[in-house]
Formats: sequence, structure tokens, C-alpha cells
Amino acid sequence: MPRRILLRCTVAGMLVFAACGDDGRTLTPAPEVPIAPVTTTTAPPPEAGFTTDDPAIGLNLSSPAFAGGDLLGADFTCDGLNVSPPLVFAGTPDNAAELAVTMVDRTADGAVHWVVTGLDPTLLQLESGVTPPGAVTARTDTGVDGWDGPCPPAGDDPHEYVFSIYALAEPIGLAPGLDGREAITLIEQAAISSTLLVGRYASPS
Repeated sequence: MPRRILLRCTVAGMLVFAACGDDGRTLTPAPEVPIAPVTTTTAPPPEAGFTTDDPAIGLNLSSPAFAGGDLLGADFTCDGLNVSPPLVFAGTPDNAAELAVTMVDRTADGAVHWVVTGLDPTLLQLESGVTPPGAVTARTDTGVDGWDGPCPPAGDDPHEYVFSIYALAEPIGLAPGLDGREAITLIEQAAISSTLLVGRYASPS
């Protein structure tokens, strides 16, 4: 091929390439697709001291004499027979060594009305006015060794009386007649599970 023809072909090729590389159109960049952040939901930890009324999960405390939040009958107070109400237990942990039961007046700064320890962990109920053999009772705020029923001042709105049951990891061996508040502190320190039941009472005006 003559040199002149080769030169013309080379120049023509360069012009075609330039035309293809810049035809007046602007290439649009690919759109950015936002990537959603990955989130992980973590269940919150259970609250300290959490208790439940479901026997399949933990301790359960009830009474055939009153439901939670109900008024207590006068027979369980200083205005009647002044005997402890019947209580029913369920859901005691398998590793419990003993049970303890308390009752305090939440309205009156936690005044202690009843503390009983040394209860067999297989026990399913406490009968009204009965302390099982081998159980140990502590001293109430008014100096009573055993049950000291509700006796709020006449004219007060109903006080709230909190019955609690505790499953203890090991027998704590409380001395009979120990101060009730001190006994409750020791019980709470040894407890592996607990739950409560609240009753109310107001003395006749």
C-alpha cells in the first residue's frame, strides 16, 4: 500500500475514534442504592427481685380467704379472732431448703406482724391459726411472738398488708423470738425466690 494511502487511513481512523469518544452526551453515573443498617433487638434483662404468680415459672402465694387486693376478714385482725389466714403455696423451687412467710403493714412503714421460718419446702399450705411443728416465729413490732393481726387506728383508710413467701437456699436457723425486722433481713439475704399477696383492712370507725 502506498504511504500516502496509509496515512489517510490512519487519520480517518483517529477521527472516527474521537467522534465515538465525545458525541456530546454525558454518561450518568449509576444511582447509589442506600443500604439499610442492620439492627439487633435484645430483650431487656429481668428486673431484680422479679416475682410471678405463675406456678410454672416461680413461687405462687394465694389464700382461699381473700384475693389479692381484697379486704381481710375481721377474724384475722384484732377486731375478731386475731388468727392468721389460710395460705396456699405452689411453684417452690426444687433446690429450696426451707420456706419462710412474713406479713408486714406497708402503709405503716413496714410494721412487722408475722414472721415464721423453718417451714418444710414440700409444704403446700398453712392452715388458719396454725404454726406447723418445727417452725420458728420471730417477734413482731409490738412484741408478739407469732401472729399479730392487723389493727390499724380507727378512721384510717384501709392499710395494705403484704404477705410474702420466700424459698431459701439453706436453713438459716433463726432463734425463736428474734426481732422481726432483723429476721426479715436475714430471710431476704438467703432467699432464692419470693412472691407476695396483698390484703387490705380498716378498723371499724
